[in-house]
This record gives sequence, C-alpha cells and structure tokens, in this order.
Amino acid sequence: MSSLGTLSHSYSEMARLAETLTDAVATLFRAHEEGMCEEDDRRAALRLVPLVRALRNQLHGGEPDTDADESMLPPQYVARIREARRGDLAYLGQDLDELASLLDRWEGKLSDGAIGTLRLVTRTASDQAASLYRRLRRH
Repeated sequence: MSSLGTLSHSYSEMARLAETLTDAVATLFRAHEEGMCEEDDRRAALRLVPLVRALRNQLHGGEPDTDADESMLPPQYVARIREARRGDLAYLGQDLDELASLLDRWEGKLSDGAIGTLRLVTRTASDQAASLYRRLRRH
C-alpha cells in the first residue's frame, strides 16, 4: 500500500474509533446526568468494556483478556495516550481497570475518575483522528 493509502487507512480506522467512543460516551454522560439506566445506555457501556480493557492491556501488558480485541486500537492512539500520561501510567492502568468494572456493571452513574478517564480516551481519539486528517490533507 502506498504511503497515501496507508495514511488514508490509518485515518479511517482512527475516525471510526473516535466516533465509536464519542457516541458511547455521549450516551453515558446523558444517562449519568439524567440519573437513568436504560437498555441503550447499558449497550453503550458494554460496547466500551472491550476497548477499555484492550487499552489497559496495550499500555501495561499482562494477561490477554478474551473480550479485549487489541487490534481494535490503532498503535498511534495507544502511543499518544502513553505519551500524554507517561508520568502516571500506573495510575492510568488502575483508572482503566476501575472504568471497565464500572461499565461492565453499568447502573447509570459515573464517578469523577471515570468521567476524567472517558474524557481522556475520547479526546485523545479525536485529536489523533484530526492529526491524521491534517496529514492526509497535506498530501
């Protein structure tokens, strides 16, 4: 694949991830604000669990999780999070574990830590997609 084709593929992959994260997180934030737990909210939470676990595994290694398909996460996304949180990766690992557990047993409420972690993973995905788009436009 040409460098332009590779870049286009990377952008497409990252844009899909950013959209998936943004849609699910927006649903969860709405549910949190309204204090409700509907089936759509539960599905959104469960859609994020394998992504959160895959991110945790890629950042920290460890036992592979059967639900965590690590190919879902582009390497440049994981590298961008690693760089942004390089001073506190151990804490981020704990935050991701707690977030996965909270999402897995979704009850309609998010902790402050979960909100911060969801904002980090969503913002990073959007930023990475925007960066790839700008590179693609320059070609």
